Amino acid sequence: MKSHTFLRLWTLTALLVFSLALFVGCAKVRAPESVMDTPEHHTNNGMRSFEKGDLDEAQREFALALELAPKYGPAHVGMGLVQAARYVKVQDIQEKEKLLDKAFDSLKSGKKYAKGKEQKVFARVAYIRVFTMTKPKGWLEDAEQNFDYAVGEDDQAPAPYYFMGEAYKQAYKFSEAAGMYRKVLDLDTEYTAVANRSW
Repeated sequence: MKSHTFLRLWTLTALLVFSLALFVGCAKVRAPESVMDTPEHHTNNGMRSFEKGDLDEAQREFALALELAPKYGPAHVGMGLVQAARYVKVQDIQEKEKLLDKAFDSLKSGKKYAKGKEQKVFARVAYIRVFTMTKPKGWLEDAEQNFDYAVGEDDQAPAPYYFMGEAYKQAYKFSEAAGMYRKVLDLDTEYTAVANRSW
């Protein structure tokens, strides 16, 4: 009798755990409203807005991407960049700390969910950019470490070289910066105009 009761209790517990897992796994995700309503499209728009300095619009686009796909790595990376840029603009120390924590949490998620070489490079480059923007203790070494990971994934991608060049320039290591910009020019794909100006 005891074993029968234990078996029923165990079965009921297992069923409850399974139902809970199913419920959590089926968290509501917004359905696309048009052909252009994709995580990729919103993330690309978000990055364009970010590069123009429109942080509100960038954040809105990254949020839309994450509503469609909560595990879309590049949108998390974009959110990290936005939080880091906001960190630079605020003066309040507590607010700065919160923003920096949010930035690194988002980058961590972006790195975790990155799929394929391009997304992995994008995540590592974002780390370089955030370290360069926020300059926490040991920032240059951390940027270099992420640069190594990025070029380990794809040594022909120009973004790691360009943004590592920017990091070296901010650290007043001008010969190292010049070497990075020169590599961008040698690759002759993206970032050539800005790398040439910086060089």
